[in-house]
Amino acid sequence: MSIWDEKLLGDFCAEITVGFVGTQSKFFVNQGIPLIRGQNVKEYELDLSEPKFIPAEIHEGWKKSKLVGGDIVIVRVGYPGTAAVIPENFGDCNCASVVIVRTKKQELNPYFATYFINSPKGKAQISGMLVGSAQQVFNATAAKTLKLPVPPIDVQNKVIDVLDKYTLLIKNNNRRIAILEEMAQSLYREWFVNFRYTVHKDNLDADGNQKLVDSPLGKIPGGWEVHRLKDTSSMKYGKISKKALRCEEGIPIYSGYRVTGYYPEANLNESKVIIVARGVGGTGDVKMSPDQCWLTNLSIYLVENENLLRKTYLYFQLKSGNLRSLDSGTSISQITISDLGTHQILVPPIELQKGFEEHCNTIWSQIKVLNRKNENLKQQRDMLLPKLISGTIRL
Repeated sequence: MSIWDEKLLGDFCAEITVGFVGTQSKFFVNQGIPLIRGQNVKEYELDLSEPKFIPAEIHEGWKKSKLVGGDIVIVRVGYPGTAAVIPENFGDCNCASVVIVRTKKQELNPYFATYFINSPKGKAQISGMLVGSAQQVFNATAAKTLKLPVPPIDVQNKVIDVLDKYTLLIKNNNRRIAILEEMAQSLYREWFVNFRYTVHKDNLDADGNQKLVDSPLGKIPGGWEVHRLKDTSSMKYGKISKKALRCEEGIPIYSGYRVTGYYPEANLNESKVIIVARGVGGTGDVKMSPDQCWLTNLSIYLVENENLLRKTYLYFQLKSGNLRSLDSGTSISQITISDLGTHQILVPPIELQKGFEEHCNTIWSQIKVLNRKNENLKQQRDMLLPKLISGTIRL
């Protein structure tokens, strides 16, 4: 129970509104003003790995959607309620289909509010405010009525200082994971895109050029094959977790986007290649699941035929395959097992795949260690967060 009175978020905000709602793609340009969308908003940070831009004149026309440093952006659909703060030095940017919260900073620090919104209590409150059936939505009216404890601003700042230490460690680990993945990705490109693998010199013609043959995927080395995914792997959907069984610690519930909670049992007991099959902005993404998890129905997992494919090779092959083009959804984005089954993949000799996997083993081991560290840090932060925000732990 909080020692601070719970108050309405709207009472501490200069403005709560919604960014541009409508078809955005017709406005996209290669360079211009960054457009923040729901898929760019992760817990506590922006993901701009795949940015979209709009022209300056459109930016000026979308006045209500203009963002400034310190604004909180909250996802409306997909993972409604996920929140991050626009950095003070971010520069001009606009947004679409997110809730914009502009706090009175002398009364409510936007980072403090964001920690509450992303907390288990904040998420639980938001889940009860969603509207819609086919696609649940978090709107600005609901955001105004969100209740949160509001201690004095100096206490808010102290809470942020403590929690930021965990968030910074997680961000640093994520950067290291990204570097390690790029190392493995570079090796994959060298072997299986440029065809400069360990024994490629055994496949040269008299002029020193690779001996390549025609295939449905273009020129490939002789002896390599092209198969439909359904002929090399079995595919299964994850399953919905039962709300009554969810717990504060245990087996992670993994959606393909992120860990969304914990469960007393697993439906995957080893890491699998998964494809995000439903959602907003992530459909077609290829991930490796945790070693043990409850995979939800937002994703499809693959069990590869080990006589044809190795898991590490399959992961990078699918990541390079633009699976988003398989999206067959209409009102809601989705990829089905049937869609995936027709996707063609390059299948090199199994011994070559094994060699690639051996080269990547050290990298994967380091990534797994960092992921475990992050999961522990998130659990510690999530346990500490409500106690700090409510004032149960005094600073």
